[in-house]
Amino acid sequence: MNQTTTALADRVALVTGASSGLGRATALALARAGASVALVARSASELATVAGELRGNDRRALAIACDLADPDGLADAVRRTRDELGPLAVLVNAAGRTRRARCRS
Repeated sequence: MNQTTTALADRVALVTGASSGLGRATALALARAGASVALVARSASELATVAGELRGNDRRALAIACDLADPDGLADAVRRTRDELGPLAVLVNAAGRTRRARCRS
């Protein structure tokens, strides 16, 4: 994160799927734009790495290991984000997986 702008200064973003891929890239871009970022995914160790990168660049980051299939866990992630970073301004749902199925003929 070399260049920092303040387009999202004092804003809070929550990004699902933030441990890798598009979610991680989005979280980094939001931080570059000045946002504090709540990082949500299942992998606590990968989230810790991304959070460390954001904090190393003077950004507030909150890593929350959570399975998005668990409604209570997701509600807790939103509550923790509000409590620790402030009110949400940006939500990015980048978590997902593909399921392959056999075609029937």
